[in-house]
This record gives sequence, structure tokens and C-alpha cells, in this order.
Amino acid sequence: MQGDTSIQFFEITDEAPHIHYLTRYDSGSQQIGVGFLAKSVVDVKKVEINIAVRLIATHIETISFTVPRAKMEYFQEDIFPPTRDLSKPASTVSEWLAGTFKQPALIDLQPEGMKPLSQAPVEVKVKKFESRVKGELSEHEKREQVLSNMFSNVRDEAGAEPLKQDLMQGAADEEWD
Repeated sequence: MQGDTSIQFFEITDEAPHIHYLTRYDSGSQQIGVGFLAKSVVDVKKVEINIAVRLIATHIETISFTVPRAKMEYFQEDIFPPTRDLSKPASTVSEWLAGTFKQPALIDLQPEGMKPLSQAPVEVKVKKFESRVKGELSEHEKREQVLSNMFSNVRDEAGAEPLKQDLMQGAADEEWD
């Protein structure tokens, strides 16, 4: 909108809730207008999903929107499906005036020589094997046990209820990658 200093981003889905807030772009200067470039000009190798051109009082600035991905060396076909080819009209003027409807031509944004993400090898996570005597605690387990004993003693002496977060399970190790 004219006069705004920020642009907010939402995702619209078929499942409820239908609108999900993603992020926002903030600038110190008010915009006069904003336009978005065609999907065919984005850099798919950088997982750039859109480019905005923002007109402000002193100049024009471009804003690049990218999606963080772990395997950027692969083409992200889930983000870049075939898109309209804006260089070719879908129909001629006479066809359009006659009421003929044609599907617009589509182009594939996958760069030559770049494999799609669906063909990426599946990574298997291997848990580290730790050799120790049965019943013996690892250094990490010993530290956790000492800390747990210290905090439980403090709570017992104070007669306090256990904290809500102490009763919850933490995040799984796989979630920290």
C-alpha cells in the first residue's frame, strides 16, 4: 500500500486456518508503490521465490524473497511448478473476441543439469554407538543426574511444586538438526 513502510507475507492454504502469517519486510522509508516481477525471472538456484520492485521517494529498490532449504544444490520442484510463459499470448485477439478459451503456455523453471529434489538420495541418520560397561553412566548422563539432584533438593527444601516445564518432555535430538 502507498505510504506503508513494511510488507507482510502470508501463506494461503486449503486447510483451516486458511491464512498463515509467514514474515514481514520492514524499511525505514515509505513506499509509493510496489510491483512483483514474473516468476520466470527468479533465481531458482538460490531458491528465490519472488522479486519485488519498491518505489520510494528517492530511488527504486529490489527485494529478493528466498526460502531456506537444506539441499539447495537440487531443484525444488515443490516450490517451482511449471509456470505461465508470459512471453507468449494464450490466444489471438480474434480467438479471444470469439470467446475461445485456451490454457496459457507453461514453462519449466528447472535449470539444465540440475537434478530435482525428488531424486536426491535419502539421508539415513546413524546413531553414534557408545561403548561402556553395563550400568556405568556416560559423562553427559552423570552431569544431568548431578544437576537434577541439585535442583530437586532445592525444590524439596522449599516445599515447592515441580515447575511445569520440568514435567514436559524436551525436543527430540532429531529436531535439532
